[in-house]
Amino acid sequence: MMDEVRISSVARSADWITTEYNNESSPSTFYVIYPGNEGMVVAPTSVNLYAGQSQQFGAATGTCSAAVTWSLPPDAPGILTASGFYTAPAVVVAQQNVMVSATSQGSVGTSVVTLLPSPLDPTLTLAAAVQPPYVTGIPETFVVTLKNQSGTPMPGAAVTFASLARTVIRVAERRDANGMASYTYTGTNSGNDTIHATANVSGEQVTSNTVSATWLVPVQGISTTTATGYFFPTPDNGCAFEISPRQRPHLCKHSQL
Repeated sequence: MMDEVRISSVARSADWITTEYNNESSPSTFYVIYPGNEGMVVAPTSVNLYAGQSQQFGAATGTCSAAVTWSLPPDAPGILTASGFYTAPAVVVAQQNVMVSATSQGSVGTSVVTLLPSPLDPTLTLAAAVQPPYVTGIPETFVVTLKNQSGTPMPGAAVTFASLARTVIRVAERRDANGMASYTYTGTNSGNDTIHATANVSGEQVTSNTVSATWLVPVQGISTTTATGYFFPTPDNGCAFEISPRQRPHLCKHSQL
């Protein structure tokens, strides 16, 4: 039995006959229906760039092999190529937004580029409030200061302290108006710790210098009571002299130590 017989006055290729068959036999696998152009999306939809950084943009047009035209607003900073590759200007004085547009068959998609000024070369300095060695069980404080290249304190963002080697402790604290944050912890074992701090400033990771903390376990308990001392005067000639254990001081004084 035959149905829909067609007669051609010219020779048809095997591909042409196969296409005619597939078109009727399995339509769902023979063609694809794309959404309308109003659904075009530019990727990424937004991005942050510093001076001189670049970003490749792409566009989903919703149509088969539709050409895309990329553009920037008039006088917009930066360079955008015909393929959607954007490069930020060499100098960014202040934060600003740039609109990147993609047009295809009357449909327009956009992405926002936020240009950020370069960080002011921040420095993070870590110092111990009291120099080591330290006694285990007694808390010690370490202070970090964040400044820009001009030496101006940079307050606000969090600083993370890390104690490495023997004990790992991470604490994030906010810097004050002087760009300073403190970290206090107590060693529990005898040994050495290496302490450093990190901060994230406008997307840039800043690491401080390292500070060594030596912890000791005292053989005996440390006394903080008042001691009384008796002092012998130095001879007038300034020479050294010896005092026997039983000899009483010529001039007796006492003092709290």
